[in-house]
Amino acid sequence: MVRPHPQRHGWLVVLGGHRRLAAARLAGLEEVPVVVREAVGPAKDIEIMLVENCQRRDLGPIEKAEAMGALRDRGYSNLAIAKATGLADATVCTYLALLDLDASSQEKVRNRELAVSVAVEAVRKTRAWQRQRTGQKNRSARMRLSWEPDHFTERHPLARKANELCDAREHNMRRRIGKVACGQCWETVIRADERTAMAALAGANGTPPAPQPVRGRPE
Repeated sequence: MVRPHPQRHGWLVVLGGHRRLAAARLAGLEEVPVVVREAVGPAKDIEIMLVENCQRRDLGPIEKAEAMGALRDRGYSNLAIAKATGLADATVCTYLALLDLDASSQEKVRNRELAVSVAVEAVRKTRAWQRQRTGQKNRSARMRLSWEPDHFTERHPLARKANELCDAREHNMRRRIGKVACGQCWETVIRADERTAMAALAGANGTPPAPQPVRGRPE
């Protein structure tokens, strides 16, 4: 997509298709098909390029969010962005929610260390919490939220024990926190670890450990 150059007669300004043009040059092509738009001013040119960026499949979620955010900053509503890009309004809201993350958290999404769905859910929960606390939507300033990773994951020092216990108990139909173990099995191994630590601490202080209740098994 091109438009006539405003100052050089016979020249064209590329609005969309920069990568395709670069690929054609590498392939040695001297001519490529183009769509010529009438000159409508630099502001509209920027909007056209941003809309095309939103539609490109090779862009990551943060890049698309930034392009949609630029449209929003130019006065576009979410519905207007959806119509311009051909995306659903809910999809636009999902991408724009990523802009509430801070730079570090956005980088995690960019590097696929943090799933878009998980990040957006966290942003929306924080928004709901703030609305409940203040009683109103805070639209005057964009939030910058820092993603905090889950504590109970496979990296937890008790993860292996919790996973083995959950497998042994055949808790296959329960949700596994951190994809490791269910809440009950996490609690079991954590309490057992606490008892071991308390016993070791008592022994170091010369205090005999308190007897632990044992549940008998009927004969």
